Amino acid sequence: MTLRTGVMGYLVPVDNRIMNNHISGLLIFICLIIFLLPVESFAKSALESVSISEGINQARPQQTSNTLGRRYVWNFNNQNYTILMSLNIERYNTYTSRERNDFSAMVNEGTDALQDLINEFRRVMPSSFGSTEKVNFVLAFVQSLPYTNDDVTTGYDEFPRYAVETLVEGGGDCEDTTILAASIFNGLGFDVALIRLPGHIALGIKGSFSGTFYEYGADCYYYCETTGTGWQVGDLPPSYTSAKAALTLIEGGESNPQPTVVKPDGEKPKKINSKTIKVKPHHILVQNSGSQDGPSGVLIFIVIAFLVLMGVVALYLFIRTLRGGHRTETDVFKQSKRSSQSSDPLNKI
Repeated sequence: MTLRTGVMGYLVPVDNRIMNNHISGLLIFICLIIFLLPVESFAKSALESVSISEGINQARPQQTSNTLGRRYVWNFNNQNYTILMSLNIERYNTYTSRERNDFSAMVNEGTDALQDLINEFRRVMPSSFGSTEKVNFVLAFVQSLPYTNDDVTTGYDEFPRYAVETLVEGGGDCEDTTILAASIFNGLGFDVALIRLPGHIALGIKGSFSGTFYEYGADCYYYCETTGTGWQVGDLPPSYTSAKAALTLIEGGESNPQPTVVKPDGEKPKKINSKTIKVKPHHILVQNSGSQDGPSGVLIFIVIAFLVLMGVVALYLFIRTLRGGHRTETDVFKQSKRSSQSSDPLNKI
């Protein structure tokens, strides 16, 4: 118990426990607010830093106990480009427990996680680039990843990787690189689709280009190969010229593929396969969940909801102790005044 000067000069005793309650409640509330901020950002961005520069940059991205450093070099139109990137290790480790049964969710997660990289692509591409150059620029990067198979007829396994995983691993099979490319193009504003061929997966981009495209209703999705090197938008490998294909929009749903070849000289397109094939997205139950309905998303939601509740409780307790301290001080002041008046000799006359 300490004394401090109160109203009208009276010495008022103050309970230290009340002051401690004030400070404790305030500290709890501040800590919860600080902790909630990284949780929100953790649910989105996976990159600590990223930059794209022209030429071959000899610098190495900083790698620490908390970050993974990666460097990528590729060539487009006789110009070299370098990406320096640092990824959050804690965020990367969460991918091992995520579901991999929804391509749309995996692509949308990749768009969120790689937003800073997407912004760098947007910044570094010359203003003179049209849609064709933009698509080929990104395709050249994805095809250049060192561990991407050069054989466009290579199949894929039943363990699709998220875009961040493919970047960390430095490549993957056709399924992995298609998810990575779709994530980037999705962030750049292109509508994308999954093209399924016998034993192979490629990307379809909605637009007006030249080369092979697939009709989905009134829309045309042009073939994009993400494995090998040198393939541009609309280039269909000869091994798939007569193959039946199925188109699945990245949002999910049934497909209605009608592969068509458009010749650069503007001749009327010739249909090479008009059979409609209906396919549904993969339903592969393995580990990894970037989808919003996966266990990782639910867990993050529960943690955030719990922390928000704790913050509300802490704020309530803080306000309550603050009001309680005010009432206690007022009561002590009144009691002190009455006792001083009763002990004053003048009051007894």
